Amino acid sequence: MKKQLLLATIATAALLMAGPVMAKSEASHHTTESHRVHKEAMQGKLDINTASATELTGLKHIGAKKAAAIVAYRNANGSFKSVDDLSKVKGISQKIVEANRESLSLA
Repeated sequence: MKKQLLLATIATAALLMAGPVMAKSEASHHTTESHRVHKEAMQGKLDINTASATELTGLKHIGAKKAAAIVAYRNANGSFKSVDDLSKVKGISQKIVEANRESLSLA
């Protein structure tokens, strides 16, 4: 009986200790991505060659549809060579590019 109780206690302790380690590992990737996004936000620039659709929706006049179109265009045609290349994406006018120019960068 004492042996079973000891084994159960050890198993419970091992599980409790493994939880934070697993959570830390998963959080590490999230923290790295968050750090990159935060750094770009602090600089006031969003890299149009690496930004996700969600990140792109933070730009002026860019909703979910236009953000998805930007990502789809980038996936089909490769990296943007200039910020002005954004106007090649259907639905993105030069006026939208100009409204966001100061907030955009290229990797």
